[in-house]
Amino acid sequence: MRKINRTIGVCLWAIGFTLLAPISRAGVAQPDIASISGDQSRVLFGSGTGIIVGILDGGVDATHPALKGSMLSAKDFSRAGTTDDDRTDVGHGTGIMGIFLGHDYVNGFVGLAPAAKFVNARVVNKVDYTNDTLIGNGIGWAVGKGAKVLNLSLGETDANPDLNKLNLMLDYVAEKYGAVAVVAAGNENASAVQGAPNGQYNGFTVGATFGTNYDHVTSFSNYAVATDLRTKPDLVAPGQGVTLATANWEAGTAYTDQGAGTSFAAPMVGGIVTQMMGYGKAHHLSVSPLAIKAILLAGSTHVYKNEGGTWVVRHQSVTASGVIIDQPLDEEQGAGRVDGVGAYNIYAHHTDQSTLMTNWTLSGLRESGSFTMKLGNLRAGQHVDGALTWFRHVSRKEGGPSGLDGSDRFSPAASLANFSLTLLLNGRKIETSDSSWDNLDYLSLDVPQNGSYTLLVNRLAGSGLPTESFGLAARVLADANLGSAVQSAAMRAQLGTLTSTGASRSFNPPVSTPEPAGMIVLMFFGMLAARRRK
Repeated sequence: MRKINRTIGVCLWAIGFTLLAPISRAGVAQPDIASISGDQSRVLFGSGTGIIVGILDGGVDATHPALKGSMLSAKDFSRAGTTDDDRTDVGHGTGIMGIFLGHDYVNGFVGLAPAAKFVNARVVNKVDYTNDTLIGNGIGWAVGKGAKVLNLSLGETDANPDLNKLNLMLDYVAEKYGAVAVVAAGNENASAVQGAPNGQYNGFTVGATFGTNYDHVTSFSNYAVATDLRTKPDLVAPGQGVTLATANWEAGTAYTDQGAGTSFAAPMVGGIVTQMMGYGKAHHLSVSPLAIKAILLAGSTHVYKNEGGTWVVRHQSVTASGVIIDQPLDEEQGAGRVDGVGAYNIYAHHTDQSTLMTNWTLSGLRESGSFTMKLGNLRAGQHVDGALTWFRHVSRKEGGPSGLDGSDRFSPAASLANFSLTLLLNGRKIETSDSSWDNLDYLSLDVPQNGSYTLLVNRLAGSGLPTESFGLAARVLADANLGSAVQSAAMRAQLGTLTSTGASRSFNPPVSTPEPAGMIVLMFFGMLAARRRK
């Protein structure tokens, strides 16, 4: 994804590509999609019918059997002269779109939302890799074509991300166009906050997982460093060992295993978003980015940190009025790994023996207002997840030709509103998420004792617009472990022997058919690219 890692990424790609082996055409294994229950949610939500995905990347091979017939329009903003993948750097955009909406049923490769369509904005070439104006032109064109989901697996670092044009523009289109951006967190094992477009507020910044069940954060995935007040990523998803459709399919290698990078984690989240929007459109439900984000955060699954630690809030304190959390997400995984069935249960108000209660709403509050959501009478040992989201507001001034594009000027339209989300037990405060820096609050905790539980939303005075819209989602699980990726000691030991490597735009060989000499070289470059988190 990242400019500063591009040299290592090209090295890894060159080595990996020479070692690729075709996957059996009898059927393509897709354990990555299965790990986020994306195949199950594809049945429950549907396949994204009626939704348009906009990809901002280095081109897509729309003739690939997995994508043929899905592209509605394409435009080159990068001055590359083509909207196809370059032959010297094949497969990045094509691989991303295969995860989104692959539909090669003959060869057994199916993406998360195969009935969706896409528009292809080529905004990257080998010289202008992160040109904000070109990328902005592509964003404006894509939303103008009706794209409601945007994928940006690209970016660069920025010491002042809150005022970066791309971050502001993505926040603007979320509120004004209802377009949800999924953005790769980056592969430098560095700050996921101090960058663009991964520093945006209103969409999803996505980190990467690996392992037998994709339940450990990779060592390369960017995260919230100690000096970051905000927390990114929002979610994580499979980003190593990802099955990809490649742009060189004409040569006889239709698919490749072991694609690596947060580039490929982003469309995992985007594919679930596309499923949700298709379901919402068909069932006359809100598809507001506020509702989508709250539901996906509340329905996520906690996984392990890179070195084996479990999910934990970044910072909290104990006061006389209960626990106060001012940084409610985990520094490496945000709210956790995206979960398609978890999202379905909340969005469709589905309950069963393991999911006892689900609810969500889209509402609004004036300053000093409050809102409650009853969870019911719960028992000790059950588990509550709740997520609250609201917009960062951005204004736009025309900067060039009429219409939304990269020459426009964007700026914050109001100070960020301040909400809090509190869990009440018999009317008494147990735990409160009150982040002053992010536009979200999140609670995930085991029920401490039997009693009547309620979620309380408070809007604090002194910031934001007179009335602020918000999305709120919650669920109650019958067992505390159901929201986590629980593994046996033997499996965890096995995962500990795996090597978590990755770099920008990298394609690694299948682990089942390594060439010994090539694998040694690949491992060497992998060690250079992946730095173990301190």
